[in-house]
Amino acid sequence: VFSALLKSKSTNNERLSSCSVIIQARDKEPLDPSFVQFPQSIRLEKGGKAKFNCKISGSTPMTAQWNFNGKPLDHESNQFILTNDETEFSLEIPVVLAADQGQYSVIISNDKGQVTAAYSLHVDQSSIFNQSNK
Repeated sequence: VFSALLKSKSTNNERLSSCSVIIQARDKEPLDPSFVQFPQSIRLEKGGKAKFNCKISGSTPMTAQWNFNGKPLDHESNQFILTNDETEFSLEIPVVLAADQGQYSVIISNDKGQVTAAYSLHVDQSSIFNQSNK
């Protein structure tokens, strides 16, 4: 997964863009597990709600390990809501803070293997700053 924050010099507008690529040799069996839907990088304002979803095909049971900037998220934290439903997994951040900006990943595992998807969260604080100075 590749993500980029694109900024126009002429208009000063920013846009978050991402893409996902799966490369598999023709003579190999399909990956198990495999992503059907990747979590997508998003951009939102501080205080908003972020939700990252993924759908997986493959042998069950499966587990999900969510990471932030290379470190596992605390599953006991009240800051995140983690949902696991056999082949659909999600990470929700109900109230996004500036500190939540960064690189995220999810590792999905079963008894046959594991797959990883990476994505990012960009927190836009400029409009909040401008509103507070009015």
